Formats: sequence, C-alpha cells, structure tokens
Amino acid sequence: MIFLKNLDSVLNTWYSNKTEFVICGDININYLENCKKRQQLDALLQTYNLIGTVSFPMRKTDASPTAIENIFVARTKNYTIDPFINGLSDHVVQILVTENTVLTKQRNNITTRRDINDHIYWNFNYY
Repeated sequence: MIFLKNLDSVLNTWYSNKTEFVICGDININYLENCKKRQQLDALLQTYNLIGTVSFPMRKTDASPTAIENIFVARTKNYTIDPFINGLSDHVVQILVTENTVLTKQRNNITTRRDINDHIYWNFNYY
C-alpha cells in the first residue's frame, strides 16, 4: 500500500499530457496471476494511461513461473516486447521496442538511495 501511495505521488507530480513514462522494475507482483495487488496497481497505472507489457514468465522455479519484473508504458504506445534468454542469469531479459519515441535531455539529476537497517529487514520479512 505504501508503494502505491508513493508511486501515485511521484506520477502525479510529473504527469502531464505531454509526458510519456516508461517504468521498469521488479515490483514483486506476479503479472501471470490476477491477484488483488495486481488489480490495485493496474487501476493506479490506468489513471496515468500506463499498462504493463510483460505477459510471459521471467523466471521459472520448481514452484511455478513468475513475472514480477515488468515494464509499464503508455496504453497508446505501439510497442513489442520479447523475451531473450542470455544464459547469464536465472531471469529472462525483456526487450522492449517502441515506435515514435522522442528522447529529451534529462533536466534533473535524481539519485535514489536505499538505506538498509533493522527496520527495513523487519519490514521485508514481515510483509
């Protein structure tokens, strides 16, 4: 829930009709299943015209295949996404190709830092 609130805050700050987002990451929501967390994330992203693109297994374990890493793009964007197995990892590489993407020079330098402490470890193990 904290993740969704923070994501909403960031997207709301930066969103405009002229801005296109590409969000990539390990979101720990399996997109091969239709669970409540996925529905909540999809609903939030739809308000910013974003959809998840990955619908193939990214990692296969003895338990089951998963797709917890995803790339989110504008719903109106023409794109293709394909898996690529490079043999260097137990995860599948995602190759996303979009059409008509215009890159602009980044105006701000954003640095993200994760503080690892006892509270973070407890949170990770509890949730």
